[in-house]
Amino acid sequence: MLKRLAENESNFSNNGVTNSYYIGNGSFLKCKSMILGYTLPSDKLKRIGLDKLRIYVQAANLFTITKYTGQDPEVTGRVTNDSGDNPNASFGIDYGTYPNNQKMYIVGVNLSF
Repeated sequence: MLKRLAENESNFSNNGVTNSYYIGNGSFLKCKSMILGYTLPSDKLKRIGLDKLRIYVQAANLFTITKYTGQDPEVTGRVTNDSGDNPNASFGIDYGTYPNNQKMYIVGVNLSF
């Protein structure tokens, strides 16, 4: 998929003439979520009065592999745009919005009595 990089002001290079100078490769591979867990054997848990014990680690946005030069290749369409045009017409254009790809780690325990 190709993404377009938009400039904010006109100059000699983008004075309304359509060109492909700012088209970039937007392909990527992203690991958005991963969960690793272990459930302890129930025969050993009966001795301490538990039916089930599960320990897990969850991670979000672990990595992104891309040659995209912007902040995040997963560009979404804008709700509004500056020119008042149809917002769907700007889908795939990178306006430099803050990416929603922060890393997050969660450690948890599930218990059943």
